[in-house]
Amino acid sequence: MTQPTDRLAASTPRWALPIGVLILFIDGYDLFVLGAVGPSLLDYSDWDVSSSTLGLLGSVTALGMPLGAFVAAVLGVVAISLVPVRHRAQQQPQRTTGELAVEKR
Repeated sequence: MTQPTDRLAASTPRWALPIGVLILFIDGYDLFVLGAVGPSLLDYSDWDVSSSTLGLLGSVTALGMPLGAFVAAVLGVVAISLVPVRHRAQQQPQRTTGELAVEKR
């Protein structure tokens, strides 16, 4: 008989982990760019960027992350609720070879 973890591992798509890692990299890229480009923006006088403006931008970015995580979680729950689920009671029980031998007699 297969274990529940074996069925879960078999049903998980192989692309789920790479997609998750890609999303993680994309999510952190904005902070990386802000940290790398921010000092150069302070020196560029045509844009008239102050350190308080960059601080505000960093704070808004940090506040947007939990908001985006919440929205993504809600959308994920809605998407999962739309997928039909086969309940365990509806699944056919798996027969062992001993049960098949008893039926043949």
